[in-house]
Amino acid sequence: LLARFDPMRLRSEFHTLYLQRMYYQAKHDKSATVKHEEEEVTAPEINPHSRTMAAKVVEREKVASQKPIQSHAELMMWRYSRMEAKKEERRAKAKSEEVSGCTFRPKTLQSPRDLHTEIKTPAGTTRGQVLYARGVAERERKVALAHEDHVARSYAEVRKCTFRPNVSVSERSFHRTHDPAST
Repeated sequence: LLARFDPMRLRSEFHTLYLQRMYYQAKHDKSATVKHEEEEVTAPEINPHSRTMAAKVVEREKVASQKPIQSHAELMMWRYSRMEAKKEERRAKAKSEEVSGCTFRPKTLQSPRDLHTEIKTPAGTTRGQVLYARGVAERERKVALAHEDHVARSYAEVRKCTFRPNVSVSERSFHRTHDPAST
């Protein structure tokens, strides 16, 4: 489509078309503003009391910032930084409160590298004998740990137990029913 038109001719006609459009558009806008003048809305005004309250707040914040604030933008930036600092403080407080109520204290085992003990073997022993001795020592250590864990668990169960049955009453009734001499 553009190949059919001469670019020089388009440029010269474009200028006149542009001027005509601006002329008629300005004419149309004038008639539209006449219609809108009838519906004119007044801008809201702040009463003097509100202005003095706002001025007092601005002055109070300028004093609280402890640095000279020259423009409204600087005041808004100071308010924003203060708000961000409060948010960060709340986040830190929430994180510390989340962890402070935690009573979970897991019992973790040491790593196998830490538990490894050197086994003294006499000189001249084979690698197989050293490994066997290490295996026996490891099995004994595991049995001792399992026994210690079992004792600790049973102690913890009994310590937390609040049930104290009266066995003296049950003992008499048991002997009455199972004693062959009483029947």
